[in-house]
Amino acid sequence: MSEGLGPLLKGWAGFLLGRRLAPFHPTPTHIARRMLRLARVQASDHVVDLGAGDGQLVVAAAQLGVRLAEGYELDTHLAEVAAQRIQRLGLSNARVLNENALQADLSPASVVCLYLSDSGNKQVLPIILQRAQNPPPLRVVSLHFPLPPEVTPVQTDRVDGLELFLYEFGALSQILRA
Repeated sequence: MSEGLGPLLKGWAGFLLGRRLAPFHPTPTHIARRMLRLARVQASDHVVDLGAGDGQLVVAAAQLGVRLAEGYELDTHLAEVAAQRIQRLGLSNARVLNENALQADLSPASVVCLYLSDSGNKQVLPIILQRAQNPPPLRVVSLHFPLPPEVTPVQTDRVDGLELFLYEFGALSQILRA
């Protein structure tokens, strides 16, 4: 088996067995950058990627000069790959934690990135809504899979046939459907 297929197959197996929020599928660099542009990421932002995989979004955010780019990745091998990439690039404002995204501390986050699945987004929505109850406002950008229908995106975009969804959480009454 190819070294490149191992993480993909392991990720799919974990997803199908209900142990992961999504199968591993790397985010291409140009799509990661487009997601961050849609979220209007700035130097003052603390960006969190839930299900960081190999760290592509974390690296892209760190290279934009954000205050901190942080990822949560359950798979030890992928978290190590991401950490090695971050170290090789000398990014002091980036890290990937080998931890469950459902246990993520979103309290310092101003931007959350998602490339999960419909079921994964449904599982992380409660921690996003919990964080959204406190300032500052929170921006969430999701690749391909929208948040559950009770949350309305404020903007969408399309890249390579994939839809991007931007959500802004400030006043919950403005984003949750009655």
